Amino acid sequence: MNKISMKRTILLVIIISIGSAIGKWGVNTLFNSDSAASLDEQLVTACSELNKNCPINVDAETRLDNAMALPDKKIQYNYTLINYLKDDLDLSAIKETLKPDLVNGVKTRPDLELFRDKDVTMVFSYSDKNGSYLFNITVNPSDYK
Repeated sequence: MNKISMKRTILLVIIISIGSAIGKWGVNTLFNSDSAASLDEQLVTACSELNKNCPINVDAETRLDNAMALPDKKIQYNYTLINYLKDDLDLSAIKETLKPDLVNGVKTRPDLELFRDKDVTMVFSYSDKNGSYLFNITVNPSDYK
């Protein structure tokens, strides 16, 4: 797969998996519950539900390994690019290409409205097929508001 094609595939995977993960496991219900649980606690619950189904092969190139709720209204999705090694990728070019498109997806996807309304920071973390860390892309409320 050429690098441009790989970048487009990664972007598509990110956007699809965010929407699928959030919609499928009922974050809407969690965020709109009458529970006294804090937002951070609600994110922990949502991640726990998502993780019951992980790992999830998103496509032939990418696997969602798990999601983690982090302090201060953050959620991190951990992906593996299952066919690539770190040395085979132009990491800075991938990040540079993905970040604006990812931010736009977070800004415009209806299924992410609750995250936007609650000022949730989303972190997308990637590893190669051997588990070596590749990069993170962070989308902050200041990016999507």
